Amino acid sequence: MTGKVLVYSDSHSFCGVGINMAVLLERLCAAGHEVFCAQRHEQTETQRRLADLGVQYIWFEKNPDEDFSAFADDRGTPERIYG
Repeated sequence: MTGKVLVYSDSHSFCGVGINMAVLLERLCAAGHEVFCAQRHEQTETQRRLADLGVQYIWFEKNPDEDFSAFADDRGTPERIYG
């Protein structure tokens, strides 16, 4: 592995950010990185495909639209990955 990369987003998969994030995750995997994606819980074909490529998903316990502070104040996720 080249390194660990965490992509952390409050966006859903069907917006412009989500579409671009999927491309970024795919390219990071192809480059040999260990890739993590922290985001709202969804079950999409894109996420299944990216998981098959090696993306490790971390689902937010609460939807960022409903509890933004839980998303913005999350220090545990990066600590678990990089700690």
